[in-house]
Amino acid sequence: MNYGELFNQAINGNAEALEELKADASSGDAEAQYVLSCVYDNPDGPYLDVDLGMYWLKKSAGYKYEPAIKKVKELSSKLKEQYEIGESKENDDTTIKPGGIWSFHGRIDRTTYFVYFIVYALSFGLLFYLTNQILTESSSVNYGYYSYDTMRPTGFAVWTELIAKLVLAYLSLALCVKRMHDCGHSGWWVLIPFCPLALIIMKGEDKTNEYGPKID
Repeated sequence: MNYGELFNQAINGNAEALEELKADASSGDAEAQYVLSCVYDNPDGPYLDVDLGMYWLKKSAGYKYEPAIKKVKELSSKLKEQYEIGESKENDDTTIKPGGIWSFHGRIDRTTYFVYFIVYALSFGLLFYLTNQILTESSSVNYGYYSYDTMRPTGFAVWTELIAKLVLAYLSLALCVKRMHDCGHSGWWVLIPFCPLALIIMKGEDKTNEYGPKID
C-alpha cells in the first residue's frame, strides 16, 4: 500500500494505516514523516494534532524532503519560531537516520559507511582484547606425564565476546543494507560474497529513490 492510500485511510479513521505511517516515519522515512504530518494537520480527519504535525514536518524537512521543505517555507514566521523550524536543513543527510545504527531503513553515503566500519572494528577489537587479557583465570592442563598452568578466558569473557560478535554482525549488516539502499538496490544484495567491500566504492544514486531522499 502506497503512502497516498495510507493517507486517505488514516484521515478516514483507519488506525492500522496510522500505525503503519508511524512505524515508517519512526524508522527515518522522510516521505512517511511528511505524510504523517499531513494526517495530523488535516482538519477533517480524526487525528488533528498541530504539535505532532509540526514535529513530523520538521523531521521530514530536516531530511531534505522537497514537499516538506516547500511547506516549511510557506509557514508564518510565528509558527517557525514557535516550533523552532528553520529553513536550514537541521539534519545532515550523511548521518544515520532515526532508528540509529540499528535501523535497516534509509540511506547512508560511502564516507559514513567507511567511518562507521572503522569505528566498529576499533571498538570491538578493543573489547575482544580486554576480555581476553583481563577476564582470565588460571587453569591447570594435565597430559598425564606432565602438567602446566595456563591462563584462559573466563566463562563470562567467552559469553561477552560471543554477544559482542553477534552485535557487530547485526550492526555491520544494517550498515551494508543502508549503503545498498543508497545505490538504489534491495538490501538482500549484501548477501553476495564481497559485496560489503564493493560498497566502499559504489556510487550512490544522485536522486531520491524508494529508500529515501538523495544525499548531498
